[in-house]
Amino acid sequence: MKSLVDNQELLPDGPNPETIRSAGFGMFVSLIVHAGILIILSLIVLTTSADSPLEMLVEFGDEGTEEESSTLEQVAELKLIDPAEEQLIVPLNLPVDDLPEPVPDPGSIIDSLSGDVPIDVPGSVSDEGTGGTVDPVVARMISDRVQQAGGRRGEVQFSLAWKNVNDLDLHIVAPSGQHIWWLEKESACRGMLDVDMNVNGESKTPVENTRWLSNAPAGRYTVIVHLFGINNNQFRPTDFQLLARLGRESELVTEQVSGRERLIVSRFIYPGRVTGSKRQSVIRRWTQRQQTEEKLASAILTRAIDSQGERQRTLLQSIIQKYPHTDASIEARSLLKSSLGKD
Repeated sequence: MKSLVDNQELLPDGPNPETIRSAGFGMFVSLIVHAGILIILSLIVLTTSADSPLEMLVEFGDEGTEEESSTLEQVAELKLIDPAEEQLIVPLNLPVDDLPEPVPDPGSIIDSLSGDVPIDVPGSVSDEGTGGTVDPVVARMISDRVQQAGGRRGEVQFSLAWKNVNDLDLHIVAPSGQHIWWLEKESACRGMLDVDMNVNGESKTPVENTRWLSNAPAGRYTVIVHLFGINNNQFRPTDFQLLARLGRESELVTEQVSGRERLIVSRFIYPGRVTGSKRQSVIRRWTQRQQTEEKLASAILTRAIDSQGERQRTLLQSIIQKYPHTDASIEARSLLKSSLGKD
């Protein structure tokens, strides 16, 4: 018998066939496993793409600064201006001495004053509904003459009537302070002088008319009747009637002008659409304001009279601008000459 060594020597050189078969089977199994893993991974990727589409992040330029972010926030907070808010517009064609002054809220006027301060403000309407005794026949006569002359009735209206050929002029200082007269017939607050008569003495029953058709501003209305021209030697005093309509109230003023007293002034307070106790409060506060302004304007007028040249003109113009409803303002206009044009 041959020994074990001999048997080993009898074995041929190279790998054992059993080992080869075992290695081949392992590689096959490995390929199957890896292929399966790849298939599973591909299915996961496809499912994710379908459920969550890809998003592109694109950046233009550098990242915004903190200041830019703040500006954007401010722009986002901007609010549109409410068109219902009323704004005072200064007409560009007004003379320097006729620039309107913003009208303060009657509810906040001169709260520092204590008690009711009496003041003579002619024409302050009462709460009775008429503001004084109005003869309906006279009121109808004046209204008819205004209508025949082409004038219109308004929420607030002032109609001047007289009975000779002289030339009387109707001047109105609106609540804003703007002066309505024959050289400036329409105001920014829609007041209008729509009848101006007897420039050449053409009528023996003339009228003049200034009105606010609707939405008339609340506040003080100062009315000045001026005897501008004497026609056909009518030197006798001229009687006139002024019919004032303020909302549902009316008042009739009867006066006269002459060569000696060429200006007659009446003041009216129109509280607007307020009623009851609030209405009386508004009238009282405007009355208080009138008294205070008279004192302030009078002090400036005294200084103006004591001044000369440009200094005097500056003071007079400041009275007209700041206190247009005062007696001092009317005197300042007369002193300036050009303010009334025809003087």
